[in-house]
Amino acid sequence: EGPDRAFGYYAGLDADGSVLLGRMDNAWTLLARRAFPVRTNTWYRLKVTMDGPRLRLFVNGAPTPHLSVTDPTHPRGQIGVRAFRAEARFDNLVFSNTAPLRLNLRREGEAWELSWPETAVNVRPHSAVRLTGPGEPVSRTATLTGRTWRVHGPVTGEPARFFWLEAD
Repeated sequence: EGPDRAFGYYAGLDADGSVLLGRMDNAWTLLARRAFPVRTNTWYRLKVTMDGPRLRLFVNGAPTPHLSVTDPTHPRGQIGVRAFRAEARFDNLVFSNTAPLRLNLRREGEAWELSWPETAVNVRPHSAVRLTGPGEPVSRTATLTGRTWRVHGPVTGEPARFFWLEAD
């Protein structure tokens, strides 16, 4: 119970005049804090980047991060917003995943298998006979095995088939 009963990272502004990065694992852990003037009734633009275990927090379009920490606790997850003991408004929330995604194709006899990391959610495999032609969703259901999504199918008589992932 309580406000820290969550799992993930927190980036925010504190009314005490600071910007901070923290981690929640059913308890609060402050990872970094730095002085920053915070005024009421003022909009602030926060940008958080995550590259592997490295988190960086930028404020108001600054070219260099106000905070940078390395913490491998949560390698993947979801995004959300939160106000704690304060009134807050959120606008223009944008999330993007620019990490490269590896799609593996393996053939065994007369069957093929596509696989990709479990962190890629809301994607669906597609295929086509030509790269320039229209593609169609792969009609088979992907299953999660360990930390990898997998889908299998039969090899057909085409000389080549191209596969890719598209967002749902």
